[in-house]
Amino acid sequence: MMWKCTAAVLTFGLLLPTAGAAEEEVVCTDQPKEKWASADAVTKRLSRMIDKEFVLGVDKGCYEAEVIVNDLTEIDVYVDPVTMEVVKIRTEGDSDS
Repeated sequence: MMWKCTAAVLTFGLLLPTAGAAEEEVVCTDQPKEKWASADAVTKRLSRMIDKEFVLGVDKGCYEAEVIVNDLTEIDVYVDPVTMEVVKIRTEGDSDS
């Protein structure tokens, strides 16, 4: 399921370290969906960090916000669905795994 929202450039998210392309696949959690935060709660949290429109989905056990920054830049923000913490930010050109 995808959610689309208008949001508030990643103010502190861009300051988080990201791993290199050699990193293993991002897997946030293997917790059952009943323990996950709601998509609405994650959307509200991300809306305070992102000033662009984004689409929220699920990928690799994480919530994933796909953000189009401009014609040349796309960012994927991976959020742990239980803690709602940003665990990885992948820019276009980074490995998806």
